[in-house]
Amino acid sequence: MHSLILFAGLLAFFLLLSAFFSGSETAFMAVNRLRLRHRAESGDRKAQLIRRLADNPDRLLAVILLGNTIANIAAASILTYVVTSHAPRDRADTLSMLATAALTLVVLIFCELTPKILAAANAEAATERLIHPVRAALW
Repeated sequence: MHSLILFAGLLAFFLLLSAFFSGSETAFMAVNRLRLRHRAESGDRKAQLIRRLADNPDRLLAVILLGNTIANIAAASILTYVVTSHAPRDRADTLSMLATAALTLVVLIFCELTPKILAAANAEAATERLIHPVRAALW
């Protein structure tokens, strides 16, 4: 029972991490560069940091896509392990396929589409909130 709680927590963590990386990607690519430059030149420290990251999109995207891929693979691996180790042997294959389909929908809706839509609609505010965790990921 304790291991299931641990695995559920890990699964939730990796799904949240996936959503974080998806939203970050869109926020940093959609931020208004002209407004950002003006704010940075006016002395806004956060805008300066955001501009520094946004001005190097190759590095930013590489780290974000790597993080997102690792998070998604980890989530799928955890779910597969839990299903195959706790399901009755005669139903493990079917339950694995159902779990994979369910996880695919969860990742698509809650870890890809929703974070990207929210980040695109609020790119400036999102980049301000995400700047420090993204910088940590880049480090």
